This record gives sequence, C-alpha cells and structure tokens, in this order.
Amino acid sequence: MKRGGLFSLKRSGAKGFTLLELIIVLIIIGIASALVVPRLVGGMGSLDVRTAAGKVAASLRYARSQAVSQKINYTAIFDLAHKHLTIIPSSKSAGGGDEDGAEVGEKSAGIQGKTYDLPGRVFFERVPEGNEYMSDEEIDAEIFRIGFYPSGGSDGGEIALVNERSRRYTVRVDIITGTVKVARGGDK
Repeated sequence: MKRGGLFSLKRSGAKGFTLLELIIVLIIIGIASALVVPRLVGGMGSLDVRTAAGKVAASLRYARSQAVSQKINYTAIFDLAHKHLTIIPSSKSAGGGDEDGAEVGEKSAGIQGKTYDLPGRVFFERVPEGNEYMSDEEIDAEIFRIGFYPSGGSDGGEIALVNERSRRYTVRVDIITGTVKVARGGDK
C-alpha cells in the first residue's frame, strides 16, 4: 500500500477534525443555544403587546391630528370587553355641547370611524392610579373614552395593554398638549 493512500491510518499532514473535536464543538453549541433561545423566545412574547401599543398610540395621534386639522372634536373609544379601539368624530361641537346633552358616539353612530382590534392574546386594562377625577363606576366600566379637541388638548388618560405573559405597555395621553407616549410596564 502506498504511503498516504486511501486507507492510511497515519495522519501525515492531513487537514480536518477528529471526532473528539467535533463532539466538543457540538457540546459548546448546545450549551450556548440553551442559554440564548429562552431570551429570544421571551423577546418574541412581548412583541405582540409592543406592536399593539404602537398601533394604539398611532391611532390616538391620528385622532389628535384629525381634531386639530378638521377643527372638530374627536373621541377615542376603548371597548375593553371586545378588545377594540374606535376613533370617531365627536357629535359635540368645539364651541359647546349638544342641544340635548347626548353622550359621545350616540349621534355619530352612523359616521364611519377608524377601528383597531387588538391581537388575540393582548388585552386592554384600565389604569386608574393617579386620576382622582375617576369614579368607581368609571374604573369598572367596560368603555373608556378620551376626547381630543381642536386646540390640540385632550381629556387625558392612560390605558395599559397586557398579554397573557403579563408583559405590559402603558399608553398615556397628556391632558394639556394631547401628546401620546408609550411606556414599557408601569414606567413614567
């Protein structure tokens, strides 16, 4: 048999890896993936609630910009039970109230609004802390409203979006400027 032939057991300058080296590399890859994969999956678990919070904030910014540009009040109606947000022009004029004092949305039921439905595993949750003007009935209600005015101001308020893993994003609307901010968890 020739030296360096097909079945040579001698490693005369041959390049490659031994079985032991391959096993060690596979063990290192296994340990690294055991540490990294849970972090990736955890990040994906909050992606749905983060995306939903961004879309809710964009819808509220839309309501504010429409109120300012059209010079009429707009109302964001959060339906906590059915998990959707509807943006409608308010039936109350910027200069005063309705002649019969109807609730926002009753007279504008025929007006097409912009609606956003939450993804299946994301829910709205009321944030009553810090709002001394809310009654117990308002906190327990399944409908929550935020009004936007032609001046750029709003009624103000906070709503939290939570998923089944208790990942939480809070959307805040400033009462004076009407600006919308999103915060992770309960952060200010």
